[in-house]
Amino acid sequence: MVLFADTNILLDLKKIHLLKDFFSLSNTICIEESIFYDELLEPKGIQEELLKCGLLCVSMNDEEFLLARKVYEENPKLSFYDCVAYAVAKLRGWKLMTGDKRLRKYAESHQVKVHGLLWIISECEKEGINKNIILRALHIVINDSRIRVPNRCAVVMYVSVLIKLYRGVFKQIDYYVPLDTCA
Repeated sequence: MVLFADTNILLDLKKIHLLKDFFSLSNTICIEESIFYDELLEPKGIQEELLKCGLLCVSMNDEEFLLARKVYEENPKLSFYDCVAYAVAKLRGWKLMTGDKRLRKYAESHQVKVHGLLWIISECEKEGINKNIILRALHIVINDSRIRVPNRCAVVMYVSVLIKLYRGVFKQIDYYVPLDTCA
């Protein structure tokens, strides 16, 4: 599957230490080159790391540029780069990955499939990435207010992965608790 990455998703993946693991999955992950060179400047070395992981830079064509400009003129709350991300994903039929609520809402209302950070973490878990790595990533997500995800969903996912990890251990625990202990 081809996925178009908004910069916030890539930066969040770096922050939660899942960048290399996500790129190891069987997806093709792309970004438009002007977004790559203009927005991915920090942290230092991020561009080289992303390219080493397999991020593909694509150039937008004239049709995509015109659509991005039109969307930008009609939606001043979206950045121009958000509009580029939307236009490239829309016209190429790619799925868009973003943590930007406005971009997500706009893209979904125009029939572009959108995935966020929790979907990415879920895909990593489904594909067999070590559950301890997934738990560490979710722990960072839950505790970092700059990462934009529904916190309760991240907590539910954390508990779910934790239960899967310790499923065998839980079978051996005696759950009986005397009533007077809880009083």
